Amino acid sequence: MITEYTGLYVTASGFAISVGTSNTAVLPANAQRRYAVFHNEGPNPMWLTFGVSASISVSGVRLEASGNSGCRYEMSPRLGNLYLGAINGIASSTMTVIGVEGSA
Repeated sequence: MITEYTGLYVTASGFAISVGTSNTAVLPANAQRRYAVFHNEGPNPMWLTFGVSASISVSGVRLEASGNSGCRYEMSPRLGNLYLGAINGIASSTMTVIGVEGSA
């Protein structure tokens, strides 16, 4: 469930990315990003990293397995966590992360 709409973006683009056991690009840097939401569709956790390559030893945002609390991560100016740089992911086995990115 998307919990915010600020009206600050004009383009909303959906994505579905297979995230594997090595660093995987999820979203490229985007200076026009105004919103993003990520949802783990897989049966195991995955991790998102911001501006660095993803690895199991690098701290990041953990997305729990689909259907569990914490399987979604939302970014926006209102939440105070909007990141404009590249976002990468990694998982213990291949998972799919789906989401929406809103841009100006």
